[in-house]
Amino acid sequence: DSCTYTVDRSSLAGLEEKHCTEWDFDTSVFTRTLTSEFGLVCQNSFLRPTFQSIYLFSTVFSSIITGYLADRYGRKIVVVVTLVVYSLVSLSISAVTNFNAILALRFIMGLLTNHCSYLLC
Repeated sequence: DSCTYTVDRSSLAGLEEKHCTEWDFDTSVFTRTLTSEFGLVCQNSFLRPTFQSIYLFSTVFSSIITGYLADRYGRKIVVVVTLVVYSLVSLSISAVTNFNAILALRFIMGLLTNHCSYLLC
């Protein structure tokens, strides 16, 4: 298991497995990633796919919401507003240092992402 290491206490006590408390990430290609910034390994490894899943989950509601808004206010205004808000949210996500806030912003991005393909047809 890559989340533990073995310690040889003595020949009488035998081997003991301990959980790792810190990580050394390879930064030769990418200097900073979500995994390295928030320690999304071992016990927290389930959060890595959550980052993408929350985005895809919110796109389910995107068509419904933007379709309704386009019918009510017009396609052009909805496309412009969602593009501006999407751009602002995607820029601000790089400055956020809290993983839960990043997930919330990813959810908002997913809500705004399908607007062009459905509204411009």
